[in-house]
Amino acid sequence: MIEEIDPIFKKCRDVKKQIEENNYKFTISSVDLPDIPESASEELVEFIAENFKFICLTDKRDLLSYMLFVLDEESFEDLVGELTSVEGVDINELFPYC
Repeated sequence: MIEEIDPIFKKCRDVKKQIEENNYKFTISSVDLPDIPESASEELVEFIAENFKFICLTDKRDLLSYMLFVLDEESFEDLVGELTSVEGVDINELFPYC
């Protein structure tokens, strides 16, 4: 069963590995970053957005940056759309600095 699920998270593992190898400065350790599929379901996007309000601002930024690398374009756009409707979450504060 794990072998079937594993390929779903390949990009996620690759991004975590890149974070570690390049010593990117994240407040969340790469071990603690969540495993999420590249194409997230609507329910998963809603769940992530609703729970953003429960973590500190620096972690929110890092988590959103991580998701920018992992999620496909459509899923990331859906997440940003959901975040704009969550009370207590200011999307302008969250966007990663480039």
